[in-house]
Parts: sequence; C-alpha cells; structure tokens
Amino acid sequence: MSDTFSKKKIIYTTVISLLFAGMTAFVFYMQVRFPYVLEDVDYYKNLSTGGELKSIKDIFQSIPYLMKNGGSLLSLVVLQIMLLIGERAADVLNVFAMLVIAYLISRCSGAKKGNVLFIALPFFLMLSLNSDWQYSYLWEFGIVNYVFPAIPFLVFLYMIIYEVAFGNEKANNALTKSRIRAVLCCLSAFVAAYANAAYGLIIIFVAVLAIILSGKVVGRAPGLHLYISLGCAVSGCIFYLLVSGNFKKVSVMSSQYISFSVFPAVVLALLILAVVLRCGGWLNAVHLLLIGVLCFCVAMRFIIQAIPFVSFNGIQLATLFVSIILFCSLLRSFIRENKKVTIWAYILAGSSFLYTVTAMLEHIGGIS
Repeated sequence: MSDTFSKKKIIYTTVISLLFAGMTAFVFYMQVRFPYVLEDVDYYKNLSTGGELKSIKDIFQSIPYLMKNGGSLLSLVVLQIMLLIGERAADVLNVFAMLVIAYLISRCSGAKKGNVLFIALPFFLMLSLNSDWQYSYLWEFGIVNYVFPAIPFLVFLYMIIYEVAFGNEKANNALTKSRIRAVLCCLSAFVAAYANAAYGLIIIFVAVLAIILSGKVVGRAPGLHLYISLGCAVSGCIFYLLVSGNFKKVSVMSSQYISFSVFPAVVLALLILAVVLRCGGWLNAVHLLLIGVLCFCVAMRFIIQAIPFVSFNGIQLATLFVSIILFCSLLRSFIRENKKVTIWAYILAGSSFLYTVTAMLEHIGGIS
C-alpha cells in the first residue's frame, strides 16, 4: 500500500511541477506582451527636466516631484529604477517577485521547502482569485506599489509565525540565527510599512496580536524584537505619510488602481476552516494568528473604502495573500491528519491552473 501511495505521489508531484513550470512560462509570456502604460509612461522620465530617464541622477532629481504625486517615496523610486533598467529586465524581476511571494506564502503556511504542491498552489491561486491580475502583476506601476511590498510583509509574517510556533525553543542552539531573525523581522516591518502603509497597518496588528498570543495562549514571554518591529512599522507608516502629495485631493494614495473582489479568496479560506472544524480538526496558535489577521484585513478593507481620499489598493492584495496563507495552512494540517485529502489538493491546483490559463487565453483572443 505504501509503495502504491509513493508511486502516486511521484506522479502527482511530476504533473504539478510541469504545470508550475508551464504557468511560470505563460505568465512571463503575458508579462512580455504587456507594455509600459498609463502611470508607467508618466514616470518614465526625469520629472524635474521632462527629459528621458537615463540614469540614477535623473531619479534623484525627480524625488521632489515624486513627493508631490503622493504615495510611497520608496516605492516610486523603485518604480523609476525598474523603468530605467528596461522592459525585459523588469519583466524577469516581476515574474521572479511573484515566484518569491508564492514561496513565502508556502513557508508561512508551514509547508516544507521542497513541497512543490504548496508552492504551485499559492502561485495558481494568486492569479485565479484575482480578476484584475493584469494590473496587479503585469503593470509596472501596480506591481511595484502593491505587490513588491508583499515580499517584506510576508518575510515579517513568517518570522512572527516562527516566533509564535517555536519562540526561543531553538534559540539555545542557534543564538546567532535567532538574532538574525529578530533583525530581519524589524527591517522587513519598516520596509513594508514605508513601501505601502496598508501593509504597515497589518504589521502593527500582527505584532500586537503576536504579543498577546505569546503571553496569553502560548504562555511564553514575547521577544523584545516584537516590540521593536511594532515601532518600526509605525515609523514606516509615518515616513509614508510624510510625502506631501498624499494630502492633495488627487494623489497616488487616493486613486484606485487595483479593483477586484476579495470575496472568493476569503470565502475559500473560511470554507476550509469550516471543513477542518467539522471533521474534528483543531486550531493551533498560528491558525488563530492567521484568522485574526484575515479578519483585520477584511475589516480594514471596508473601513478604508469608507474614508474619503484613501484608496484600498494595498489592502486588497494583502487580504488576498493572507487568505491564501490561511487556506494553505489549514489544508496542510488537514492533509497531515488525513492523507486521502492530498488528491483533492492536487485537483484544486489543476482546476486553478486551467482557470487561469483559460482567462489568459481569453485575454489574448485565443478563446471566448
């Protein structure tokens, strides 16, 4: 029986690996087809002189004018750097960033490093659950401002999950690694908050919730770096708001660029939660953390929408990523308790792959 299961697993892993490679190639093809448009063209110049963007010097000269447009100064500088290096190099970096996010989602869900299923599945879901995938992942302005900040955010979230799950249990034999994680936690909190204030708000909530869970649920004193990272996130949000253009009636912070419904992703996460609980599963401290973060994201999504002159671009994508993390984390726990569920995970990944490919083919005019 075990030999049969092992053979099936090898077949399933091979198939999902091929689908993952195929989707990566297809996304890169779609990225190459997508030219610089809209704000990309506006920022593809020295904003001080109006001339062509040719060097880092042009970017430094543009900084005062970047501040007048609002948004994150850090993200807008990165945008101009991406525009400066050329479309093909930017295309490669964009797809690489998406793969990094899929990997970080996998790690946040608790999957092992070499688990292809739980790297491919988040990659498929972040495309299939986002109806505005073109302007989220292919548009340079969109991916730099709202997707790139997810990388430091997910690094921070992974560090917090590690802290909640293990705390200082492994620190005795790896003090240096523990310190590196603490420093990385603080740096990623600041960078994510500075790059996009929506991610900063979530980080503040995550840090507070982790401190509470560590003390009240896990029964362990929270590390000092949790408090420092909380301060770093607050500082990052302040740096974001220091850009004078954010307080204009029309600015990057107030304009809506990414528009898709987070309802399918949130419902998917809640459905697997209901299934796990109905089948007698249990929730650990990490699950409680992720559920709390998802609830906060959904609440902030509607609160921000109600605030005049503030857009919800960043919170949209953050909610999507957190939903996928919670889904994959619960699915992985469910599979660990019942191996037969594995086949349904592969079926879901295959269905998500087919849906995404169909949507992309429809976009390029292959089918309707």
